[in-house]
This record gives sequence, structure tokens and C-alpha cells, in this order.
Amino acid sequence: MSDDSLILEFFEAFMSEFVLGKVAFETNRYAEQYLKKEDIAPKSRVKYWKPVNIGELYVFLATSMLMARNKKLEINEYWSTDPLLMSPIFNKILSRDKYLLILRMLHFCNNENQISGDRLFKLDVVLDEIRANFNAGMVPFQNLVIDESLVLWKGRLSFKQFIKSKRHRFGVKLFVLCDVETDFILDIIIYTGAETRLLQCDKNIGISGAVVMTLMAPYLKKGYNLYTDNRYTSSILCQHLLKKKQQLLELSGKIEEGCLI
Repeated sequence: MSDDSLILEFFEAFMSEFVLGKVAFETNRYAEQYLKKEDIAPKSRVKYWKPVNIGELYVFLATSMLMARNKKLEINEYWSTDPLLMSPIFNKILSRDKYLLILRMLHFCNNENQISGDRLFKLDVVLDEIRANFNAGMVPFQNLVIDESLVLWKGRLSFKQFIKSKRHRFGVKLFVLCDVETDFILDIIIYTGAETRLLQCDKNIGISGAVVMTLMAPYLKKGYNLYTDNRYTSSILCQHLLKKKQQLLELSGKIEEGCLI
């Protein structure tokens, strides 16, 4: 990426055509399963479903992003012909029925392979790819930071959180690893309660310590400085990380000695 790169190229660095290809495949599979199993009402728009392709998903995502810049009370209002509500751009890029059909069928996995108790199963295909793309997006500077973030969500969700101190109090809690110099997100962990995906660590460092060790796993013994707030700071975790630093110093000393020889 450079200053001359197109906005689309930056977008595709994280949400690649390969990822959207997977989404298109799973969306079409789910639609096929739905049409076979469900009793469809005679006038339902679902009867007019046609397989979606990658190009249509790009347009669908662009339309969804545009909605965030031109907020209305209901989705149907984006295609309204009422002079007080009309936004002609939406009719020009995608029809209302097509948008609602894709939104209805949008899927990231095969429901028939659902794993009991895995709360992120339906997102794994996309989530793993995006996390990998962010992780590979840049080599961070020396200083890293770990903190919480809350993605606004007021719908029904078993692991939805309420954090009074946040601007949006209800939502999905994320543990985020960022580069201090650029604010670039390097990795995230989605909090799902007891099923949160963390590395098996010393129980004495607690859940917050396990979050730190999981996010920092690729960056240990590489000379990075880590900043955290009180939630993640404990004497046991500090001692654990200090041992990693000492191991790094010992390793670098051996390398220098070998070079001198």
C-alpha cells in the first residue's frame, strides 16, 4: 500500500475477494437449504432469490456503509420516493428487494455443521481471515497497547455486555491489541463469557492475564514494550513477562557472543 493506492485496495487488504468468495458460497448454500426446507408464502420475495456473486456482495457492503452516513429510521426508507426522505443514490446502485434478499440470506458458514456451545461458529470463516489480514497488515513499532472496546449492539445476544463507562453501553466486548504509534489494530479477541478463546496459561495470572498472553503470543521475545491499564496489570503477570524479557536478553547475548567468535 502507498499514498497512490485506491481506497478499494485498502479495503481489499482486509476484506479480500477471497473472503467475499467464501461468503457468497455460504450465502447461496444457505438460501438453497432455506428454500428446500421452509414453506414459502406465495407473495414472499424469497421466491425471487437468485444466487449472489462477489460483485453483488461488494455493492451490498458499499450500500450498507453508505447507510451509516445517511441514517434513516427504517431500511425501507432508503428507497423511499417521498420527497422528504428520498435518497436517489440507493435506487441507482441496488434495488430494495435485492438488498433485503441478500440481508435475509447472508451467511458465513454451513448451519448443518454447527458445533454445540461454540458461540462464534457462524463468524469463524470471516473472522479468522480478517484477523489474519490485520495481523499481516503491518510490522508494528516498538510500543503496543491492550484495551477493551465495545461494538454497539442492542439486539438479542447471549454474550452482549453492559459497560457503564462506555459511550455505547450495550454491545459486544472486544479485547484489542493496537500499535501505539499508528493506532492500527493488530488483533482482537471477542468476549463470549466462559467460552472466550484464550490460550491455556498459568491460572494464577487470571482471565485478564490470559487475554494479554493470547494477544501478545506472536510478539513475545521480540523486544516490544506493552502498555495496559489497571485491569490487566498484576504482579504475577509482570513477573511472567519479565521472565520472557530475561530470556530474550540471554538469547541476544548468546547471539552477540557467537558473532564475535
